[in-house]
Amino acid sequence: MSTVAARPPVPPQRLRALRAVAALLALGVVLGGAELALRLRPPPKLPLPPHYDPSQPGVEWVEVPGGGRAPVYRAGQSTFHCYDRTVAGARTWDRESNAPDGTPVGCVLYRTSERGFRDADAVARETSPADRVTVAVVGDSFTFGEGVRESERTTERLAAALEERAPGRFTVSNRGIQGLNLELALGVYRARIRAEHPAVLVYAFVPNDAQPFGETIHDETFLRAVPWRLPSEGLGRWCQLCELVGRRVGAMRVSADTIAHVRESFSGPSGDRSDAVLTALARETAADGTRLVVLEFPMTPGMAGDPARYRFGFVRDHLAALANGLAVPLVDLYPDVASWPRQRLWVHPTDPHPSPELHALAAIQLVEPVLAAAPPPP
Repeated sequence: MSTVAARPPVPPQRLRALRAVAALLALGVVLGGAELALRLRPPPKLPLPPHYDPSQPGVEWVEVPGGGRAPVYRAGQSTFHCYDRTVAGARTWDRESNAPDGTPVGCVLYRTSERGFRDADAVARETSPADRVTVAVVGDSFTFGEGVRESERTTERLAAALEERAPGRFTVSNRGIQGLNLELALGVYRARIRAEHPAVLVYAFVPNDAQPFGETIHDETFLRAVPWRLPSEGLGRWCQLCELVGRRVGAMRVSADTIAHVRESFSGPSGDRSDAVLTALARETAADGTRLVVLEFPMTPGMAGDPARYRFGFVRDHLAALANGLAVPLVDLYPDVASWPRQRLWVHPTDPHPSPELHALAAIQLVEPVLAAAPPPP
């Protein structure tokens, strides 16, 4: 009876080498499959994402009494802001064909009034009865309503809510400019809003308002959300997976830089300047007989449904202390939306501007402070 010779054991070094080769082969298969999938994906429906080439109203600069300039839009413009419909489902303003007013499919219309704001019925509001209480809301693209229809904005929803509480008593005007910062909000008040004699001024604050005019958060959010929707260029012609990874790394770098930039805006000399501007706005409105209310929108790119991960809590703390010292009512939306997922916060997966739901919440939260700030009815 024959016996089978036992196989000699595999040397440990050779076994480690074989495992390393198997791991490399598996990694190569995964990377190769990912590269193939990226190359077989359908081309972007839009040649470029709208956030890199947005159709936004043109800005003009008006002189501020006492010196300086402030931005307003060129009067009578109609521009479109379009989104890639292949990234997400249809929005409420989306359609399968062009709207009667010519708005393209997948786009939202921005109309600019003769006063230089996205306030199409400004003429009707200016001719409202003199006994109405005027509430003006000034701010950046969050106030302007980037990505939403006029009827979905905080201002229109606030007007409707106030009409329910006090029929015929209030008029609400939208004085939002995309990219507006804190200093220019004061300039717009001096140049345009003061002459309207509002009883209440709502300043809609966003944590990046201490940064220079025109800074946006589009690049980082688009790269983070759907970087594969961009056309290939440079390295992507040879290695689309490499380009995808590079874009995600770039998004993380931009995000870190944004957080650092915002933090610098509220510390040292920059923080002193920001505090001085908001203090000046509070003092000037009080001298004009206008009550100031501050509405604080959260910086939505810094949110992901986890309150512990919000990166701009230091801004909330700073603004709360400043508003308290100035005896200015502060409406902070963050506690109500801290656990909201991005799909509830953002107007589109590539755009972190407020969703209609966030605009509606802002309006609801403003009703009581505005009623308290308004002069008593005759």
